[in-house]
Amino acid sequence: MIDQDQLWFGLMIAWAAVWLWNRYRTGTLKLKYLKPWGDDVPERLKKDNILGIGMLAVLIVINVLLSIF
Repeated sequence: MIDQDQLWFGLMIAWAAVWLWNRYRTGTLKLKYLKPWGDDVPERLKKDNILGIGMLAVLIVINVLLSIF
């Protein structure tokens, strides 16, 4: 049976894998595109970076909180 820690860790890994695979598939996985600022990053990618990095950060915080408490 899967416990809650494994579920959230798996969700975090799945989110990162799907997000990075989507970026790879569209050709925007380059390091210069993985930032939410700069003039050389299109607006669409800035919003995607904020969503992707923000969701990953939320999942990391949930994992840390579950492992502490």
